[in-house]
Amino acid sequence: MSAVDQAFARAYRTWCETPSGQLTTRVEEKALARAVGRVFGHYLVQFGADFPANYMNRAYVRRRFVLGPTFKEGPFSGACTEPERLPVESHSVDALVLPHVLEFTTDPRALLREADRVLIQDGKLFILTFNRLGVSGLRQSLLGARRVPAIGKPCRVDRVVDWLGVLGFETDSITPLMFWPRGLRRVQLLHKLGHRGLPLFAEVCLIVGRKRVAPLTRLGVQRRTARKLTPIPLPQPAARTESDDKT
Repeated sequence: MSAVDQAFARAYRTWCETPSGQLTTRVEEKALARAVGRVFGHYLVQFGADFPANYMNRAYVRRRFVLGPTFKEGPFSGACTEPERLPVESHSVDALVLPHVLEFTTDPRALLREADRVLIQDGKLFILTFNRLGVSGLRQSLLGARRVPAIGKPCRVDRVVDWLGVLGFETDSITPLMFWPRGLRRVQLLHKLGHRGLPLFAEVCLIVGRKRVAPLTRLGVQRRTARKLTPIPLPQPAARTESDDKT
C-alpha cells in the first residue's frame, strides 16, 4: 500500500516557495498546459493539491477535479484522499495528472496501478517527476535522502517508463524541462545541449503515457468446402432362370 511521506511533502511545499521552486513550477505549468491542450473527454483529474492547477483550463473536458491528502477549497472540485484509494470509479477518467507524486509516495508502483484502474482505454497519464539521474538526484544518492528532502525519493525516468510498460501503457513522450535546479544562467548551454541529447539526465521530466487499447483479435472463419455427392450404385435385380419358373 502506498502512502504520501508527509516529511518529504512538507519539504517540497517549503521548497516551492523559494525562487528555485517558483521557477521550476512556472516551467512545469507551461509544459502541462501545452500537453493537456490535446486532451478531449469528460473528466480530468489531478492528484496532488500542492501543485497549481490553472493549466487544467486548457483541456477540452467537461469536469476537472483535484485530489490529495491536503486538499483545500479552490477553483476546482475535489476531495481529501490517499493515493492508493482514489474515490474514482474504475475506467472513468480521460486524463490523470501526477505532479511530483511518485517521488513522495512509499510505493510508487501501487500508485501507477491505481492510475491504470481509473483511466479509460486510450486515456492519458501525465507524470511530473524529479529524475534520479539529475543534479539533485545524484547529489541525494551521495548525501542521502534526508539531506535533499525537497525532491523526495525520485526514480530514474527509464525505470518509470518500464513500470508503465508492464501495466500496458505506451510512452508518448519524455520531455526534459530543467537541467539545473536553480536555473542559473551560467548553465544555459547545458540546458540547450540536454534537450538535444541528454533527456534522461534532466533535473525534471514530463512523462506522457497512454493506456493501450486491447486489440480485437479477428477470429478466422473456416469455410467448409461443399461435399460432393458420390452416386451409390443401386442393386440390380437378379435374372430369372428356368428353375425359378418351375418352382
